[in-house]
Amino acid sequence: MKHPIIFYADDDCDDRLFFKEASVNIPATVLLFDNGIKLISALCQFTPAMIFLDLNMPVKSGLEILMEIKTCEPYKNIPVIILSTASDHYSINKVRNCGANFYIPKANSFVKLQASLEHAVKIDWNSFRPSFDDFLYKH
Repeated sequence: MKHPIIFYADDDCDDRLFFKEASVNIPATVLLFDNGIKLISALCQFTPAMIFLDLNMPVKSGLEILMEIKTCEPYKNIPVIILSTASDHYSINKVRNCGANFYIPKANSFVKLQASLEHAVKIDWNSFRPSFDDFLYKH
């Protein structure tokens, strides 16, 4: 059986490595991108089960990528999870209003990141309609 594909875009090399290591127990193929342009290009070749995005990236921000995905018919139903250090209500509300499906503040430990990723992949995205409190993952 073929594993689902998970995309993760983050300009920080250490964060991408941390994500890859934390997702080792998840039965999925994880594809990492150092910018949003590469992630968008990869959508032409692969249909991921979900997309994780950092918000603060140069060239194309996570918010710009989110809006592009959610306004493009073939991709708009792919769950997009924001994984970011930004934790202010404005940023969280902004991405929620733009169609993000879930928000995970970046963890300060490997165990917390691993738990948050495992939680996200277990969500039934077809029925998950979170309130603000449920939209924001709490470590």
